[in-house]
Amino acid sequence: MAGEDQLQLFVEEICCDLCRFIHIVDDDLASDDVQVRREVAIGPPGAFADIHVRATGRPAYFVEIKIGYPEDRLVRQLLRKYDEEASADPRTPTIDAERLVLLTRPEDYADWASLVATLEAGLRPGLTLEVWDEAHFLRLLRERFGIAVETLKGADLEKVRTAVEEAKWRLVFGDTEADGALRSSLLWHFSPWALHRLHAHQGLAPHEILRPGLYRGLAVVLADLCAFSSYVRDTRDDALIRRCLATFYSQARHTIHNCGGMLYQFVGDEVVGVFGYPFGVGDAVDRALACARALLDVGTSVSHHWQREIDRVQRSAGVHVGMALGDLNLVPLRPYSTAHHGFVGDGLNIAARLMSAASCGQIVCSNTFFNRLPAAERAHFAAVDALEAKNIGMISCWRAAGHEPTSSTDAFEAIAVADNSRALPKAKRWGQR
Repeated sequence: MAGEDQLQLFVEEICCDLCRFIHIVDDDLASDDVQVRREVAIGPPGAFADIHVRATGRPAYFVEIKIGYPEDRLVRQLLRKYDEEASADPRTPTIDAERLVLLTRPEDYADWASLVATLEAGLRPGLTLEVWDEAHFLRLLRERFGIAVETLKGADLEKVRTAVEEAKWRLVFGDTEADGALRSSLLWHFSPWALHRLHAHQGLAPHEILRPGLYRGLAVVLADLCAFSSYVRDTRDDALIRRCLATFYSQARHTIHNCGGMLYQFVGDEVVGVFGYPFGVGDAVDRALACARALLDVGTSVSHHWQREIDRVQRSAGVHVGMALGDLNLVPLRPYSTAHHGFVGDGLNIAARLMSAASCGQIVCSNTFFNRLPAAERAHFAAVDALEAKNIGMISCWRAAGHEPTSSTDAFEAIAVADNSRALPKAKRWGQR
């Protein structure tokens, strides 16, 4: 990945962890009382907030990470998302927020005060701008994670990543030690908040969490980028392919963790999440459905970004999602391994078959999954023809209503029109230092 793109993605991940830590530790909230979402659709086609934070009893807010952006691009992107015109668009989802946190480097701009004034004048009424410069961000990291670094560059970034992982482990397990492979595996597959529930509420030690065996009543979510082969074929820059995939991986993993699930694996352009592990259904189907809906935004955002970087207009954009409920067997991938495991079971196979039947921007679930949903949620699904799955038979399934097949063309054209027609507010057009 290019340096600035990788830094942007890295800071987004760390900022999500930071915001959650602030509310859980400083505000003494439970993990389920804090929702930190990435790539949230907030306006006309192609407009996504980098981060949206909602904490119980606290005003919600947006966070935008804009490091290394030219002035014109910074202003255009923020106002396309957050000005009064965007909020008045009938397609704009109702997402409350009282402030917009902008994380950037003011020293990169020739006339920072004028730039801030232009942004503040352009934001929709009721949305206040709050700027975090690099020094403030590093101070927050030092206070919450004990990280002593001077810049967001080079070796300091590795220190930040290591310190955040250590802080997550201490929050969950205190001084309990674990071998490096197990520790890394647990923090990859689970959020620290999910691990905390398993350890503090269920009494599981680190080595007991990934224990081989049959686990019943797990919800499986599979999401796959639409027309991936076509995007790859029409992309001449291999680095762009890597950037888009890394973005999808980072945001999809965060989405699964944020909804309380277990990231199982990535397979090419496909992500697999498991909900309810290890104790069965509970609220697994509700969390899985919330995850599936959030993954639709993630997939659409990644596809739109990719489309803006290539010549040939793609016919599809976003992801298609399959969900199933079933029993899964957790199998070690090598003898005496505590860290490396794989799932096998019909739940995975059924979810994969349902995903293949879903069009772009659609969610299809199995009948048993559907029957576990609350009545209010079932009302948003419609029955579809039974599907045949290899070595399984015919599957009764349901499609979430309100999600039509997604084309990148309309959204791409809308983005282009908005970017080209929306003039900057009357202020000087700044030159970059």
